[in-house]
Amino acid sequence: MAVKLVRGSDMLRWLRRCGEGRRWVVPAKEDRHWLFAERDGPVVFPPDYRNATVGPKGWLLPRSEPILYYRWTGGRVSVTPAQGWRPQVIYGVRPCDLKAIALLDSIMASEPWPETQYLTRRAHTVLVGMACTAASSCCFCTSMGVHPAESYAADLMIYPLQGEEYGVAAFSEVGREWLAQLEGEEADAAFSPAVPALSLPMPTSLEDLPGWLERRFDDPGWQRLAWRCLSCGLCAYLCPTCYCYGISDVDRGGAGRRVRWWDACTLPDFSRMAGGHDPRPTTTERVRQRIMHKLAYHPARQGEILCTGCGRCIEYCPMGIHLPAALRLLGGDGR
Repeated sequence: MAVKLVRGSDMLRWLRRCGEGRRWVVPAKEDRHWLFAERDGPVVFPPDYRNATVGPKGWLLPRSEPILYYRWTGGRVSVTPAQGWRPQVIYGVRPCDLKAIALLDSIMASEPWPETQYLTRRAHTVLVGMACTAASSCCFCTSMGVHPAESYAADLMIYPLQGEEYGVAAFSEVGREWLAQLEGEEADAAFSPAVPALSLPMPTSLEDLPGWLERRFDDPGWQRLAWRCLSCGLCAYLCPTCYCYGISDVDRGGAGRRVRWWDACTLPDFSRMAGGHDPRPTTTERVRQRIMHKLAYHPARQGEILCTGCGRCIEYCPMGIHLPAALRLLGGDGR
């Protein structure tokens, strides 16, 4: 890959110039947590920055948004699709979140019902990734087959080097157009940034994991895991690959809007039907569904694990539940 070397101050000026007229979404610290928020332009991250508590998913798939507006007039209804996108740059995205966006891109483009609002936002978004040079205590991306310097869905990838120097590489047409405007020397063709090893032990290989879990569908370890789960949904809301949603109508006397909002399969009413029947009435069944979907059902159908090892489920679950530890509770692999 072609890489240009540049100093940090020059890189920020170049990015700001290329992204003029777009909304800038960058990691920003609010209270004690890092979130992706709208700012005036790209920023320099402090040395202790690892990753945002809440990833950038919400800027492509918002927590809550209208999907259409309707109005009753003379016994007839008129429907207007919602328009809710702006050209934007999402900057400083770590490889675990870049991989998650690549997974969501595939899911949202699936026929026969592609998710047009997501795809429209995605088409008007430039992703600027930032390779990892240090791990947090909760990262396990390499356990999930994710490389901490890979570009995945990024248009541009930034590699922190020594001091204030960075390497920048392009991976899309818009990325190459931007990179052509950057003044900097070409790096050696063998350029390879130093990256940390980020892993936790897994009970089997990723290729064998779907079958390994299917054989443990009725394992008593699921109940031991459920005893620790509060059904709070925090893991799903922080997970960069979760995409379950609910839909409700907000009516205002003959006119209103249909709203889509994030939902979570671990919440008690998630699968409850209109007649009151719930096919997953217990916490055990809901916890099993979440993990089986990510690590067995989705890879069996789509060929890829639906977890990128970002570590948020480890760091922020109030009961300390996370995927590698959960797997060790199955089949006598843990206590």
